Amino acid sequence: ETEVARGARFSLGDPEVECALRAARVTLLSLRERRGPIWVPIANPFQYRDVWLRDGARSIRALAVLGYTHEARELCAGFEGLQWPQGAFLSQRGQLDGTGQALWAFEQALLRPAADDSVGRFASAAERAWRWIEWQRELGRQSGWEFGRLLPFADPRDGELVRAQLLGNDAWALAGYRSAARLLAAAGRTAQAEEVERSRAVYLADFMKALAGVKHGDVPPSWQGIGRDWGNVAVVHPCGVLPTGDPRVRAMARRIWAAAGGPGLTTYGSPDTLQSYVGADLGTWALLAGEPAAADS
Repeated sequence: ETEVARGARFSLGDPEVECALRAARVTLLSLRERRGPIWVPIANPFQYRDVWLRDGARSIRALAVLGYTHEARELCAGFEGLQWPQGAFLSQRGQLDGTGQALWAFEQALLRPAADDSVGRFASAAERAWRWIEWQRELGRQSGWEFGRLLPFADPRDGELVRAQLLGNDAWALAGYRSAARLLAAAGRTAQAEEVERSRAVYLADFMKALAGVKHGDVPPSWQGIGRDWGNVAVVHPCGVLPTGDPRVRAMARRIWAAAGGPGLTTYGSPDTLQSYVGADLGTWALLAGEPAAADS
């Protein structure tokens, strides 16, 4: 009870929603585990105790927003061991979205409410990650292939469940570029921050050009148009790659919601299996897009 009372408080005029928030806070604080001297975010206390960048990044951000600054920053330190010597952050086989997610989590925790003393260390890690992605993009650029300027093929056997170039990998990488620039600026490395921003503008232009050329009615899971919806759902929130009013995002939301019977439910795989944070991203998009009824449901 003391731990729950320590964080942000919500007075919403709806006791059931307030109770749900308190219960979610308890779960969030429980999804941590000490491994030696470090704390790591675990995906689930019952089904699996793995450390996944895509799940842990969400936990770190949620803790930071709720005012658990110390806990969020401890988990960021736990992420440091997931950076490979080349610069990429990987927690599971072939999940190339993890690099952008790690940098986003660092920004969310280390710059809120003000820059932490350790920001320089994490800014250096972010720079190495940015250089790794730029290296991948340069290799693809040299190939001259249609989607060569985007992150390469991957087969993570999770999420989109397809071997392809996953659009969500690039959306998260672009979010990571934005976060890297902010971390570098907070560390006083202005010139490098500006370099990252310039490269992000080029990357975003490549992303938009590729999206315009894809034969798909909305925002597809992969640049090849195949796979299950996953990382593509995050293009507006939290990645901030496409604007809220982009008609392709609205069409994607309508398509995903239609499969589940209407706004409010997002299924994954079979119609009886709900996916929580994918659905929450669409709900947040609806709120930002001025569709409160869809967001509420």
